[in-house]
Amino acid sequence: MCNEENVTKSALPQPTNIWIAGGGGKNGDYERLEDMCARKLEYNTSIWTCNEQTKRGDIIVMYVTSPYSCIHSIWRANSVGIYNPFDYYQSRTTICDGIKIQPITLNDLKTDKYFSNISVVKQNLRGVNGKKFTAEDYEQLLRFIEQKGGKTDTLPKLFECEKMDFGKIKVEKDVEEKILIPILNRLGYGENDWVRQLSLKAGRKEKAIPDFVFFAHGKTHFETAPFVVEAKLDMSSSAERRNAFNQCFSYAKMLNAKLMGICDKERFVIYTVENGSASIDNPVFESNWNSTYNDEKTGLCLNKLVGKEVVKSLLK
Repeated sequence: MCNEENVTKSALPQPTNIWIAGGGGKNGDYERLEDMCARKLEYNTSIWTCNEQTKRGDIIVMYVTSPYSCIHSIWRANSVGIYNPFDYYQSRTTICDGIKIQPITLNDLKTDKYFSNISVVKQNLRGVNGKKFTAEDYEQLLRFIEQKGGKTDTLPKLFECEKMDFGKIKVEKDVEEKILIPILNRLGYGENDWVRQLSLKAGRKEKAIPDFVFFAHGKTHFETAPFVVEAKLDMSSSAERRNAFNQCFSYAKMLNAKLMGICDKERFVIYTVENGSASIDNPVFESNWNSTYNDEKTGLCLNKLVGKEVVKSLLK
């Protein structure tokens, strides 16, 4: 079920997840989807049933039951999933930027070597609204679309890969400007989403100055922020890495952050902070920069952990 509306739409962040949504024929879903894909109006969106964990920018794979049982189009979420326990459909988002694809029928999926083995297809795509598609599922869907003669170059991708030439990295500021900030931009952040060299009151006279503090807020001294990052030139030795970790962890505790990251010219490392504790031996993400920029799955993993929409959700 959906309702059509026009809303202001700004640039979407990188997708964090892929979901399946469904439409029927009795309430005119198919005709509405056809019309929206054909018109391609910039601000044209529709409210649609979704998973409550949907984040803005997520990819929505649209399946229709009639007049044809097929995957009809690919969309983007223009809002987070809104949960309403008093609504029959409970969770909804707004979908936008729909692109109609070469129809892939249920029978097509059931006879495909890959899709015939995934649970939603085994269940004949019943009750698909809000079901999750994995990154591998989506890659295979793009493969299937091309196999059927369709084009995928205009369809949304999970993480836009690009070979990067960082140039000469001589000082810590080079790490920040040439490597870290470009990946932050790719994760959906703009320069207004972080504060650099934020002065924090530590004791009567001392000041702590983290390199990057995201969404800092508070009445007096920016008492809280969900995510902090400390950049160094080189953490190749265990002593240098531990010093960077301890320094960043001290900032994270001061700001009640739930995520912290350390990076140098070679790598990016992310840790979770739970109950005021973090372990240097148990990062939730660690990758060299080449893989982070060039490998779609690595980039997606990072986006799921510290993408703008994910970190913003920690403010709630």
